Amino acid sequence: MIEDHLQDEYGTVIVPFWKEKNHPISFQSTDGLKIRGMAFLQPSPETAIVISSGQSESFLKYKEFVHDLYLQGYSVFIADHRGQGLSDRVLADETKRQMGHVRDFQDYVSDLRKFYTDFVRPTAHKKHVLLGHSMGGCIASLYLEKHYLDFDAAVLSSPMHEPRLGFLPTGIVDAMLDLEAWTGREEEYAPYQHGYDEDEKFSNKSLTHSEVRWNLMRREYGENPAAKLGGPSVLWGQACPRGGQDRAKKCR
Repeated sequence: MIEDHLQDEYGTVIVPFWKEKNHPISFQSTDGLKIRGMAFLQPSPETAIVISSGQSESFLKYKEFVHDLYLQGYSVFIADHRGQGLSDRVLADETKRQMGHVRDFQDYVSDLRKFYTDFVRPTAHKKHVLLGHSMGGCIASLYLEKHYLDFDAAVLSSPMHEPRLGFLPTGIVDAMLDLEAWTGREEEYAPYQHGYDEDEKFSNKSLTHSEVRWNLMRREYGENPAAKLGGPSVLWGQACPRGGQDRAKKCR
C-alpha cells in the first residue's frame, strides 16, 4: 500500500480485511508447544506463499504485507515461531517471556515443516513459495537443505546467514557467550540484550525507514502485549547457525 494512504487506510481497509479473511491456525509442536498462525485463502488455489518471519516478530506486524500479497492473487500462510509472537514460549518462566529463546534452530525447522505438511499442502495449491526474512531467512535456508521439494521457489529478504550478535567481532562475541553458558546463564539475555523497549522512539536506527509503518507496528504490539519480544538469550546466540556463505551458495 502507498505510504501516503497507509495511516488512514490501515484501520479502514487492512484491519477489516484481516478480520474477514483470516483463518486462525494452531497446532502442537513435537515437544508440546502451541504454535499459532493464520491462513488467507484465495477461492482458487493457485500459488501459496508461506512466510517465515524474523527474530522478535509476530504475524501481527505483517498485516499490510499479507493484504498486499492477497490482492495480487496469492494465498498466504504465516505462523509465529516458537518463543515469540503469540506462540508459546520455550521457557516456562513468565519473567523471561520477552526473551527470544530456542534450544536448537532445527526446532524452528521442525515447526515450519509441520505447518507446511498439516495446513499448507492439504489446500492443494499448484505452487508453493517460501518467503523468509532475517532469522526467518536462516530458518528457510535450513528448511530447504532438508525439504527442498516442498517449494517451487524461495525469496529470502536480508537472510541471517552471517549473524552479527553485537558490535564486537564474532569471535569475541562467541567467547562471551561460551563464558556466559559456562557460568550457567544459558537462559539469560545475551550480552547487551534486554526485553522489549517500551520507550523506544523512531530513529535512523529503526528497522524501517517508514515512520508510519514503525508507529503502526508499535501500536499492534501495544494492543497485543503478549506478542512483545526483546533480544535473544545466550543459548539462542550459541544455537544460531554460522557458516552462512556456504549456506547461501546452496540456496542459489
